[in-house]
Amino acid sequence: MRIAVVGAGIAGLTCAYMLCSKHKVYVYEKNNRPGGGIFSIKYKEDNSESYVDLGFSIYNRKHYPNLVNLLDQLKIRSQEVPKSIIINHPNSKLYWCLGENSSSFFSPTTFLKPINYKVFSLWRRWKKQWKSFLEKKDIKTPLSEYLKEQGVAEDVQKKFVLPLIQSFWCGLRSTLDDMPAYYLFSYLSKIGLLEDHEEARWRIIRGGGFRIISQLVSALINPVRFYTEIVKISRRTEYVEITTHTGEKETFDVVILAIPANDALKILEKPTPSEEQILPSFGYEEFDVVLHSDERFIQTPLKDPAGWYIQVSDTPEKIPPTVTWKLNHLQQLSIKTPLLLTFASHGNYVPADKTITVLRRKIPKPTWKMLSVQKRFTEINGTNRTYFCGDYWGDGTLEDSIVSALQVIPLIEQQQARTQTI
Repeated sequence: MRIAVVGAGIAGLTCAYMLCSKHKVYVYEKNNRPGGGIFSIKYKEDNSESYVDLGFSIYNRKHYPNLVNLLDQLKIRSQEVPKSIIINHPNSKLYWCLGENSSSFFSPTTFLKPINYKVFSLWRRWKKQWKSFLEKKDIKTPLSEYLKEQGVAEDVQKKFVLPLIQSFWCGLRSTLDDMPAYYLFSYLSKIGLLEDHEEARWRIIRGGGFRIISQLVSALINPVRFYTEIVKISRRTEYVEITTHTGEKETFDVVILAIPANDALKILEKPTPSEEQILPSFGYEEFDVVLHSDERFIQTPLKDPAGWYIQVSDTPEKIPPTVTWKLNHLQQLSIKTPLLLTFASHGNYVPADKTITVLRRKIPKPTWKMLSVQKRFTEINGTNRTYFCGDYWGDGTLEDSIVSALQVIPLIEQQQARTQTI
């Protein structure tokens, strides 16, 4: 079959990589580079060069099994890095460190504060409860209701839970009523914060995450068509016709849309009622990602460095936290200059003289609608020779992108089998 893949992110490239040995696959990308959320730059310091990841960076073996399998296929090596997140309230002098084990939670001097004991007790309880909660597949209970049922104090909800869950989506402006409790445990488990064993430890790709993308691209028989935006997709009984921004038209047996759900809907001519209902249900947040060297964004009372800093305002329900990754520590870079990646969801406050580069990012925004339509994957995949994949079918992680791609591939093979028997 002739297959068109729209979007050269990890989902689209995984589809193309898995299908190109049996089919004629053509990948279209409107930008000048592949990878989407996987993006690395070459940073020069003195006479040495290092690749720095500005998108996907960390994963763990337990909750990223499909990524681990892909890395094995591509013969890409990884390495373990310290697992550490600091939640800091600079004005109220509160801070907590989530790390490899519970002993890293507090310093002795802060444990005397009552709120610290309450946070510690809550965290210990979550580490015991998360598996049973996820097994219930409860997607209806708001986080605020769950916390009330568990008797979690209001100051802990405001100062610990809300900033923590906002930071997962890079400063998302949400309340505890907006967020399903299911998302809390799903994301905490995926990033390995609720488990201390070896398989849940953080890992990075040796030499930079771009190696995944470069190897996938080099394995394709037909090169990726960069600077080629698809503006219309017309579905017919016997074929699919795609139209590029230059007016060029091509026909295919199948089209895979590996782009954000709302962008996919915009280019579909005559979408089905299910597509019109499901695809707009996935919301997105857009924000700037700033690579800089301003260490004010990671100032805490703790001496030991961390990979992930959450700086909380006095009113997190109004002003979401500022999330900063210390890349030197997170990616174990041998670079003297502090390389910090701040997700500027509510304004870029990094001075120009400290700014290295600024990128624009778009990520899925978890909502009630999103949860309700995710289970309708097969309802729109395969209809009219069209397939949809991307991280929006999960929690927005790289693993979710790969999983959705792997779910699409057998559906395409089934379509081919049906066609051959007719």
